[in-house]
Amino acid sequence: MVQKEAVNAVSIVQLLQKDNAASHYWSANEQVLVACSGGVDSMALLHALQQLPVEDRPDITVLHVHHHLREAAEADYQLVRAYCWEHHLNLEVKHWENPPDTNVEAAARKFRYDFFKEQMAATGSTTVLTAHHADDQIETILMRLTRGSTLKGYAGIQTTRSFGMGTLIRPLLTVEKDTLYAYCAAHAVPFREDETNQMLGYTRNRYRQQVVPLIKKENKQAAQHFTDFSKDLTDLVTIAEPLIQENCQRVFTQKGKEWELDRDAFLKYSDAMKRLVMSHFLTNVWQVAVQRQHVHDIIALTTNEKPQSEINLADGTVQRRYAVIRFLLPQAAKLKKLQFKEDLSLNKWLVLPFNGKIGLFLPSKQECESEPNMYVRKEEVTLPLIVRNWQPGDTIQMNHKKTFTKKISRIFIDKKIPVEEREAAWVVTDQQGKILLVPGYASSIWVHESGDFVLSLININEVQDVTSRY
Repeated sequence: MVQKEAVNAVSIVQLLQKDNAASHYWSANEQVLVACSGGVDSMALLHALQQLPVEDRPDITVLHVHHHLREAAEADYQLVRAYCWEHHLNLEVKHWENPPDTNVEAAARKFRYDFFKEQMAATGSTTVLTAHHADDQIETILMRLTRGSTLKGYAGIQTTRSFGMGTLIRPLLTVEKDTLYAYCAAHAVPFREDETNQMLGYTRNRYRQQVVPLIKKENKQAAQHFTDFSKDLTDLVTIAEPLIQENCQRVFTQKGKEWELDRDAFLKYSDAMKRLVMSHFLTNVWQVAVQRQHVHDIIALTTNEKPQSEINLADGTVQRRYAVIRFLLPQAAKLKKLQFKEDLSLNKWLVLPFNGKIGLFLPSKQECESEPNMYVRKEEVTLPLIVRNWQPGDTIQMNHKKTFTKKISRIFIDKKIPVEEREAAWVVTDQQGKILLVPGYASSIWVHESGDFVLSLININEVQDVTSRY
């Protein structure tokens, strides 16, 4: 790590040169994108990159986002613009015209990073550099430890990560902010202070202004220790990840935009492997924002006594439907129940909104054969017959030999029908409300193998025989 006592152009430049030689972040004259807000950290990074020897110096394009959230933002932009003009650097600027009223920090970050990706595509560059530093690392680790995170999250900010069509690199992650201030002062590098960094209404600012200074006062090497902690934990995750990944692939299957968990196979894992596999899936495969408690809650969902339950996350929903555990995107998580009620006119088809069509015919007018044939008798029903959604409290009389009444909801439970399929279920009743048929699930004592009227169904996705098993 660069020591504060040895602040000069060569020290930070040598750090960049050494790390690039070891990790091959960029090649000479390669196009790299440098995010620059005009603050001390990004201006120090930009200046130091310019001081690299010609054989190591990349071709720099500066990226600046004008957020328009502060009056001083215009002055930030003008500083970056003037610096780039003076040093003959290409500058690309993005204006944030419509910021939201809430969750501004997260929205601003997304806007910036989307802009970076756009510029990667526009320039063909595969490398974006940001000026995150050692103090950012301390703040991030402390915040995640305080609010809860995953094992990988506790390791803090990574020096490199996949991003867009290439890589996002933070080459100053081992350099403390005081060092960057001293660097800019020693080399007359202009920068601007964001006055909102002093506002304690932001969580990160409270850590920055109140917690981190106390830690550094306790130990001047604290930043180095946090850096070492991040590297050690990252090493452990790197070693363990292939095994975790292998076990994750064994139990998770993608089906379209959804994922399913093999519950039985998952439950055979040790508790430690369950936690690691679930955390890996949520953060790296499904890619949703979760905390440690979410991991525990989802694992508990696989073993609790409720056969049908769900957990709603900000980015999706986890559903248990008996032995099936499904991971759904928000738009797929809830299906709106379709309201439907129509009369069946004799000798005419009724096209259903859910699937296929149904008709009630005189035997002489029957247009198709239905397997099995279903008949109703005129002395047992009151026409017209009605097709509608099933409702809670609906019951059906079943079994010709030994009649009994059963709730339709109980039939669904016994057959272990998922909630979503129940929502799509429908019934056929007579004019008096007597339920004759629950297509796909059960038929009543008023449905026969012969009779006065033929009840025909076409193209119905039946998961069960329409004749009763009871």
